[in-house]
Amino acid sequence: MRRHSVITLYLIVLLGINTHAIAQESCESLKSLQIPNVTITLAEAIIPPWDVPQQTGFLATQAGLKVNVPFCRVAGYSAPSSDLHIGFEVWLPQAADWNGRFLASGNPGFIG
Repeated sequence: MRRHSVITLYLIVLLGINTHAIAQESCESLKSLQIPNVTITLAEAIIPPWDVPQQTGFLATQAGLKVNVPFCRVAGYSAPSSDLHIGFEVWLPQAADWNGRFLASGNPGFIG
């Protein structure tokens, strides 16, 4: 539960930054964003149609799944202590297309 709280806090911080300022920045510039204990490893503008990477297993991503709207794909990890390495990925819509809603999904407890 603590890990979910930490990741949620960092995502709120990331998304709580002035949206006007972010709208004027390029997607790739988010890679240089400085948040304590967070490392951004990927920030790329995705141009549709984009094939969602297929995954295997119980919660697999279906083959052929496509995203048909542009977005900014941001990935990284949080290390709030030496024994934690919490990976995350956030898909941010273009500011003009964002409806103001936030949807979070994640691992339903199948990891250690």
